[in-house]
Amino acid sequence: LFIKFSMMRLLVLACCLFIGLPSLAQNPFWFLGQRDGRYAEKFDAHSSISIGAGSSNYIGDLAPLGGLTQVGMQSMRWNLGAQFTRHFSKHFSARFGLSYVRIAGDDNYFDQSGDFAGSYYRNLHVQNDLKELTVLGVFELMGNKEFIRKRPAISPYLMAGIAAFSHDPQARKDAYLSNGTLVKGDWISLHGQNTPSEGVSYNLVGLAIPVGLGVRYRLSDDFDVAVELMHRISFTDYLDDVSDNRNGIPAATSFYTNRSTLKVAPNTLEV
Repeated sequence: LFIKFSMMRLLVLACCLFIGLPSLAQNPFWFLGQRDGRYAEKFDAHSSISIGAGSSNYIGDLAPLGGLTQVGMQSMRWNLGAQFTRHFSKHFSARFGLSYVRIAGDDNYFDQSGDFAGSYYRNLHVQNDLKELTVLGVFELMGNKEFIRKRPAISPYLMAGIAAFSHDPQARKDAYLSNGTLVKGDWISLHGQNTPSEGVSYNLVGLAIPVGLGVRYRLSDDFDVAVELMHRISFTDYLDDVSDNRNGIPAATSFYTNRSTLKVAPNTLEV
């Protein structure tokens, strides 16, 4: 099954700073376009930039959909992003974005008994930082007004597009004793380590389909804040360096696909 991850982004840092002000300078007498108490419907195309931060989760072999109620909060990490949006018409805009997203999962977050006991004893974990370039189409449900300064106070919208990303999954080496205390090992890249284990070589560059929704609130003439929920469907099954296709893997080569023989969980140090 495709690996997926979602992001809820709270754009609270100078979100949607509109740079369409040159349009105002070019046409300061916009009110002269009134006819019978109504404004002319010619849309004044404009642009905006935004920055934001939020949380991120992924759904995959180390955090299956059915187990998110157990491990969703523990697996949650963060994301940062910046976007440029061009508003072409009343309802349609194009957005170009750059994001830095961290995702994580750990079998040790599951209970020792129950539906995911097998995952717990498998004892795998992962951390992966994704650098992403996104192109989105944005549909404004209520529509923008024809002039930037008359945009609505609250504006819900839908998004869909395509994203290209680079990634490099990592896991910790085994924990070790130092002065009688367990210490976490260093993070090491898993790419390449899994090739002899699962017989699969995968690319560290991939594609995803992002879909989402958001709502924007107007703070002033020049500033908005927005809350967004974004879901991405990735075309790789190795964001966590793990695949469920592990049948017949020799024990001597399965270190990165099954660490059940370890007495300690390397990432949490749970015994």
